[in-house]
Amino acid sequence: YGSGAAASLRLPRLRKPKGVLTARNRRVFSNAHAYHINSLSSNCDGETFLSSDDLRIILWNLEVAHQAFNIVDIKPTNMENLTEVITTTDFHPSSCSVFGYASSKGCIRLSDMRERALCDRHAKVFEASQGTGGSANGNGGTKAFFSEIIASITDMKFVGSGRFILSRDYMSLKLWDVAMDGRGPIATYWIHEHIRPRLGDLYESDNVFDKFECCASGGYHSPRTSPTDASSVIGTRYLCTGSYSNLFRVFDAKMALSGAPIEMAESSAAHQLLESSKQPNRYNGQYLSANGVSKLNAQASEKSLSGVPMDFQSKVLHLAWHPHRPVVAAAATNSLYLFAR
Repeated sequence: YGSGAAASLRLPRLRKPKGVLTARNRRVFSNAHAYHINSLSSNCDGETFLSSDDLRIILWNLEVAHQAFNIVDIKPTNMENLTEVITTTDFHPSSCSVFGYASSKGCIRLSDMRERALCDRHAKVFEASQGTGGSANGNGGTKAFFSEIIASITDMKFVGSGRFILSRDYMSLKLWDVAMDGRGPIATYWIHEHIRPRLGDLYESDNVFDKFECCASGGYHSPRTSPTDASSVIGTRYLCTGSYSNLFRVFDAKMALSGAPIEMAESSAAHQLLESSKQPNRYNGQYLSANGVSKLNAQASEKSLSGVPMDFQSKVLHLAWHPHRPVVAAAATNSLYLFAR
């Protein structure tokens, strides 16, 4: 070839494509549940995890997909005698043999796998009395038609080192002390008490069966914290759960009946970072502090919401708090929002 032909020869250029993250199925665990799986929980030993449906809790090994162990079975011989179902389960954060599960009757049961292979007998049970089923200024002790429905626990999580349990039912968020079984919750946080008169309409539209989740902030450690302060005793500072109208509420762990909603910003972006340190958020004339926790009392908070029309089709069901940073991830419809202090 001549020199002119070599000069006119054109070679394609190699361009390095951008990396794309994709999820790949590594293993399938099947043929153990006859009903829909309602919760999963990984063990602190890094080897096993729990899966639960309405009637059974199954123990799996991450490396063995073809074999599992049934550790809780509440299915009666006659299904007509079924009075409650399992709604969620969670492993203890530090004790690999202890787990808890909640039921549609508002009960939380703790079991230890070291005691027996089939944990049909619980070690401890936590249940709120009828007197704690309503707000402080309402008729919570009155047995109502919807009392059993709204008492169903939709989510529960061990808090901090596992000394406390956080649970969520339809109307409230409750904090339990594991060492005080049989005495009721140590704190109750009311989420949307102002919609209680509309329970009939919510029942007709099936909104009363919405499964709201709850979460807690990571461990809070400060040299200024006294040994009796709630943040050092409980192992967390803030508690969080969702509500309607794309709102979620953040509570101080040491305040039993306070907290204010945080309105999720309307944005088409799937990722939004809310910086509230420069200017506090404003909702219906009520200001939130920089950390997202209201300093208003419960009466003022509920009064500010009572006049606001609630959108029951827009709701925050799924929430997660970063284990080490003040960042909350909230899912609403088809978007994921990140809120930071």
